[in-house]
Amino acid sequence: MKKVISLLLALIMVLSLVACGGKTDDGGKDPSGDPVIQDRLVIANGNMLSILDPQNNNDLWCGHTYSMTHDKLVEFDYQNNKLVPELATEWSFDADSLTYTFKLRDDVTFHNGEKFTAQDVIYTYERGMGFSFQQTRLKYIDKMEADGDYTLKITLNSPAAEFLEGLASPNLGILNKKAIEADAEKGGMVGTGPFVFKFENFKPDESVVLTRNDSYWGEAPKSKEIEYRKIAEAGARVIGLQTGEIDICLEVPAVEAPNIADYEGVELIQQPSSKLLYMAMNMGEKGPDFFKDERVRKALNYATNTEDIIIAMTEGYASPAQGCIAPTMFGHDPNVATYEYDLEKAKALLKEAGYDENNKLQIEFIYKAGVMAGFYEILQAQWALANVDLVLKSEDSTTTVELLAGKAYHIYQTQWNWSTTCAGLDNLWNSTAGNNRSLTNDPELDKMLADVCSEMDNDKRAEKIGKIGDYLSAYGAMIPLYIDTLLTGVGSNVDGLVLNFNQVHEFAYAYVTE
Repeated sequence: MKKVISLLLALIMVLSLVACGGKTDDGGKDPSGDPVIQDRLVIANGNMLSILDPQNNNDLWCGHTYSMTHDKLVEFDYQNNKLVPELATEWSFDADSLTYTFKLRDDVTFHNGEKFTAQDVIYTYERGMGFSFQQTRLKYIDKMEADGDYTLKITLNSPAAEFLEGLASPNLGILNKKAIEADAEKGGMVGTGPFVFKFENFKPDESVVLTRNDSYWGEAPKSKEIEYRKIAEAGARVIGLQTGEIDICLEVPAVEAPNIADYEGVELIQQPSSKLLYMAMNMGEKGPDFFKDERVRKALNYATNTEDIIIAMTEGYASPAQGCIAPTMFGHDPNVATYEYDLEKAKALLKEAGYDENNKLQIEFIYKAGVMAGFYEILQAQWALANVDLVLKSEDSTTTVELLAGKAYHIYQTQWNWSTTCAGLDNLWNSTAGNNRSLTNDPELDKMLADVCSEMDNDKRAEKIGKIGDYLSAYGAMIPLYIDTLLTGVGSNVDGLVLNFNQVHEFAYAYVTE
């Protein structure tokens, strides 16, 4: 009888272990005493990787993937505000010849097995010059020369205060020429990073699963796989976090914040950001003629009640934008000229331009379905008070991307995450920049941008940035809405995650413990 009881007790213990997923009573630790790490980390966002060529966009959510699959020449440590080595081990700068000399790692291979050399850097930057999104970062390069396989010299055509910071962009991860020549569509996703992109694990507009690169030259990630999943509905992302289906929930809207902050087993992280929400009026050839009238542009700025928008859209988890430059950025001027909500000024300016209650200004606003829900109706009601008829059209992502590419729209709402001031201004306003959503072509502004980007003296550069801020406010083609507070939901068992103010987050070394 004693033997039978002993066998029954043993069986019960085994079944208990199976029911607990194989955990022992050591709190989820392996025999060495270290925490047991789950194989897969799951990140959820409202958007995900949509463009397979890292150089053909500046999309933030695409950059999240590129950052894990590609290494850059240099990296920027936003936590300590300094440049650090990545594929370059060290570098020097000769101010007289405007030449950077980089010493490169000699122990790096691409995911396709090709050795990394200086020629790969030259190829990447030469190729990047052909994309409007990267031109503002690379236009200072006069020539590039390889001195052997692991020394690279880059000579600039003019001083560039933020040149190295531009090279740290996720969109300038180093590419492999052989991979791209073998497959122009897929070759751009071959990098040297800690995770490998495999097309069999990619479901467009749904998810991508990245696999750990066990041949990586640097520190090995603890997660074997990282899944980046698109869940467009924010409430569904939060529920996934609560149930443990996902581990990191990005871009939590303010209305969902209590559902994370008050829920056991998950945490809400709040942090100041450099994320500017804004609207851009199309000043290009295909844009409406009425935006060429300065009175109309200024009137729309006056007619926008950003305080009400902040309350409605963020429940106070944001701050009013003082100009277009985020407060976290070098050169931000809290005294820059800004527009206060003034309905009477808006109506008066529009009347001068020929628009009133009998002849309303009609503006078409096409936006991505499911993005900034409720904002467009609020804006429609606000502008109606100023005799503006805002026609709203919700479209899918494909249609809106096509309209942007065709430059055929009236006004566009989007965001910009500031990483560096001069490069940001250049990307948003230079007449040749891919992110110039107002399609501004102003020679005087282009000249001011070139001047500030080449200014090496910090005090003089800050002064010039301030003048550009005043110029842009007076110009009025951008309506700054607010600077967002970043809200991120994470499981309490997530470790190693680094969240940066500009949303260029570091996921590669994040992991989940059991």
